[in-house]
Amino acid sequence: MFNTKEALKKILTLKEAAQMWKLGESTLRGAIFRGKFPEGIEVRKSGRTWLIPYDVMEEHYGPPKVDPDNKGY
Repeated sequence: MFNTKEALKKILTLKEAAQMWKLGESTLRGAIFRGKFPEGIEVRKSGRTWLIPYDVMEEHYGPPKVDPDNKGY
């Protein structure tokens, strides 16, 4: 059975990813515009919000600097 809650935990906004990996949002936005994350393949924009999968961040930047289950980032 598909678990929506678990699936959504695997998709991050740029703000969440920046907080978890202790990077600036502008650093990640710049990486997108430079082609580090191919749009539509590794990142997607929904309205004005960039979305990036957790595993893509981990692939490019290693494990997060902050525990992803810690809601306080």
